[in-house]
Amino acid sequence: MMKTKLLLFIGIACTQLMLAQGWTHIQSLVPTDSSAEPQDMLGKAIARVDSHIFISAYAHSWDSMGQNREFNAGAVYVFQEDLAGSWEMTQKLTARERKGVGFYGWSVAAEGEWAAISTYTAHVDSQGETFRNSGLVEIFHLGSSGLWVYDTTLTAMPVKGFLSFGFSVSISGNQLLVGAVDDPFDVNGQDSVKQAGAAYLYEYVSGVGWQFIQKLVPSDRSEDADFGEYVQLAGDKAIVSAVRHSFPSPNFRTEAGKVFIFEKDSPSGMWVETAAFENRDNSSFTFYGDDISISGDYAMVGSKNVDVSPSVLKAGVVDVYRKNATTSVWEFHQTLQASDASTQDEFGTAIDMNGGIAVIGATAEDHIGLDQDSVNGAGSAYVFELGPTGDWTEIAKINAPTRNRFDAFGDVVHLRGSSLMIGAPLADRDNQFFDAGMAHLFELDNSVEIEEPMSLPRFSILQNPSSRLTIRWNGNSPKPYKLLLMNLMGQTVLETSYSQEAIQEWPVEGVDPGLYIVQLEEQGGSLSHVTWKKI
Repeated sequence: MMKTKLLLFIGIACTQLMLAQGWTHIQSLVPTDSSAEPQDMLGKAIARVDSHIFISAYAHSWDSMGQNREFNAGAVYVFQEDLAGSWEMTQKLTARERKGVGFYGWSVAAEGEWAAISTYTAHVDSQGETFRNSGLVEIFHLGSSGLWVYDTTLTAMPVKGFLSFGFSVSISGNQLLVGAVDDPFDVNGQDSVKQAGAAYLYEYVSGVGWQFIQKLVPSDRSEDADFGEYVQLAGDKAIVSAVRHSFPSPNFRTEAGKVFIFEKDSPSGMWVETAAFENRDNSSFTFYGDDISISGDYAMVGSKNVDVSPSVLKAGVVDVYRKNATTSVWEFHQTLQASDASTQDEFGTAIDMNGGIAVIGATAEDHIGLDQDSVNGAGSAYVFELGPTGDWTEIAKINAPTRNRFDAFGDVVHLRGSSLMIGAPLADRDNQFFDAGMAHLFELDNSVEIEEPMSLPRFSILQNPSSRLTIRWNGNSPKPYKLLLMNLMGQTVLETSYSQEAIQEWPVEGVDPGLYIVQLEEQGGSLSHVTWKKI
C-alpha cells in the first residue's frame, strides 16, 4: 500500500497527515431487471453525479418495462446509493422513440442536475422530412422525487442525414459538448468534406433551456477524420479528438489521428482553437486520441497502438501536455506507459483525470502483476498521481475482482473525487449472459493518521452536507483569517477570506465527492486544520 505525506505547520508545532492510499472494490453493478441478454454491452459508457451512477447498455433490446423487443435499441440504467452505502438500480431509461440498432446510451454524461444520453443512429424528423442516422441527444433533469425526468431533445443545427450527432457527449457546468463524427460541413454548413466531423456546443440558460451556442471544427479538416469521436469539456476548455485524421504528403500518414484544444475567448465569448497535438512517432494507424482527458492545465491523449520498444509492440502510451503558465502555449510534457507494459495491452484505451489523479485503461492487458496470473484480454487500469514537480507517476494497478478472458475491463474509466467507476462491457454474467457486461465501483481507501499538537484545532465542522460547510469555532472566531479547502494532493480547491466577521456557513458547490483538508490561516501565520469528507 502506497503512502503520501502532506505536511502542515501550526506555529512552531508540526501536524503530519499520513495518507495510506489503495482502491477498494465496493460493488459490481449489474441491472436487476429480468430482460438482460448476452451482448448487452453494459458498461460501455458510465457517468456519475453525486449519489447517482448512469451505466449504459447500448446493445440492450428491451424497453423500460422489459417488453417490446427492438434489436440493439439500447438502454441506460441508473443506480442510486442507499443509506447503507449500497448501490441499487432505480431507473431504466430508454429512447422516447426506440428503433432497432438505436444504440441508445452510446455516450452518457452527467453533472449537477443534468444528464445527457445519446443515440447517434437515430432518425430525426424535421420540416416534414426524415433524416436517417442524423443522431440526437436526450436531456434529463433530476426531479424532486430523486428520479431523472426527460427534459428536452437536442439535434444538430441544421438537421441533416448521416451526421452521427451524439457519438460523444460531455457536460461541464451549464455547458454541453456533442460530437458528430460524420458531419461533413464547416461552421457555415458549407464546404463539405466527407466524414470530417464536428462538435456542437450548447448552454443552459435559466428560464429558457438548452441553447445552441457554436459549432466547432478543426483548422485542418480531412476526409474520414472522425473529429468528435471523443470530446471532453472542463470549464472554459475543451478537447476533441479526430482519431482517423490523415496527413498529406510529404509526411503522409493514414489514420494517424490528431487532437485539438479549444478555449473560450473571454472578450468575445467565442470558442477558438488554441492547440493541436499529433502522434510524435510519425506513423500511420496509431489512432492518436483514442481517448482524451483535460483537467486544469493538463491534457492527456491516448494512443493504444503505439510500440513502447522494438520488442513490446502496440502496448500503448498516453502523452501528457501542459499549458505554459507564462506563455499560455500548450506544450508536450511527458509520455506515460504502464510499468509492466507488454505487447498489445491497449494502454490508453480510456483516460480520466480528476484532482491530481489520472486513471488509464488497458483493455487487453493480461496480468494482475508483472507476469502474474495471466488471463488473456481481461483488462486492467493504472492510476497515476501528479507530483509536486508537475510530473505524473504510476502509483497503483487495478483489476476486476473476478477476471475472465476478453472482459475488456478498463474500456471505460470514470473518476469523480474518491470514487472510480470502471466498465467491463464484454464481461460474462451468471455463466449464461455472454458479453452482457458489467461495471465496477471502487473507492479510494484513505486511512488518515494525524499527529496533532497538544492544543485542539481552532475550529471543527459541525455537519457534513453536500453543498456547504458549517464551521464551529473552538473559542473566539479569528479576525482576519483565510479558509482553504485542499484535496489530498495539497492543491487548493476553494479559498475564502474574512476580515471583520465570523463565517458560519461556507458554500462548497461544485466540489467533487471525496476527502479534503480544511485549513485555517489566521493573521500572524498560525495554521489549523481538520479533515472533511464530502458525500
